[in-house]
Amino acid sequence: MKTILIWSIIQFIFLTGTTMLFINGHQDLAGNFYDIFTAQFIIFAGHVLHFLLKKEKTRLTDTDKK
Repeated sequence: MKTILIWSIIQFIFLTGTTMLFINGHQDLAGNFYDIFTAQFIIFAGHVLHFLLKKEKTRLTDTDKK
């Protein structure tokens, strides 16, 4: 769960940084940050999905043992 919190903070920083750069007229730099943000978001979504599936598998396995 700690990992998801850290990833969320990183995502927020990149998204905020990209928005600020774009507003201030640095579209080229903002585009580069946006590419990084997109890649990190895909990795983050995969990590969350893996966490949820692992948690669900554990819940189903624990139910079968009862």
